[in-house]
Amino acid sequence: MCVKHTDRSQSRRVTPWDDNPEPTPSQRFITQHYKEHYMQRHPKFDETGEVELINTYVPLICPYCKQNSFQKYGHTRIGVQRYKCKNTECGQTFLPTTGTIFDEHRISISEWIEYCLNIFRNVTVNVDSWNNKNAFTTSRYWLENLFLILDEYQDKIIVSGRVWLNETYYGIMLKDRTQNEDGTSPRGLSILSTKNI
Repeated sequence: MCVKHTDRSQSRRVTPWDDNPEPTPSQRFITQHYKEHYMQRHPKFDETGEVELINTYVPLICPYCKQNSFQKYGHTRIGVQRYKCKNTECGQTFLPTTGTIFDEHRISISEWIEYCLNIFRNVTVNVDSWNNKNAFTTSRYWLENLFLILDEYQDKIIVSGRVWLNETYYGIMLKDRTQNEDGTSPRGLSILSTKNI
């Protein structure tokens, strides 16, 4: 369900003088506080107390075969409950977070929630990456995963009466855009060149 994160850009947790073997007192002071702020924004998952929260959720079905026959199967290194499907044709192990936006990520739930709130409040990916001190490609990668989670979500929603919609458009990567036969891109906010939520 997640996209592969392959592109890299410069980390926003570094300072211009990180490679300086003899930083000035001002540079040391700024670096110390900048990195403290980074650690506040990016706590280690197993230090947030969120493992207990995750373990309060018991899956209803196996996320792989959709059967409801499974059992507890130990814990992960950080204490998250693991489950094993009893279906002999499946037999997969999974966590309460498997198949969700929190699947296979080491960032905290609170950080994911803050990211989603920023996106839904029309904060740009670039601004969000600066606020969270993430590389731009990391914020972009998170956005692509968010789109995958929401894909087809609205297909089952039926509205009636008077409806107001407010859509925010995000351009997709150039390599993923559909091009005309002459090599040009479609004009305007085409669904072939944007995604919307």
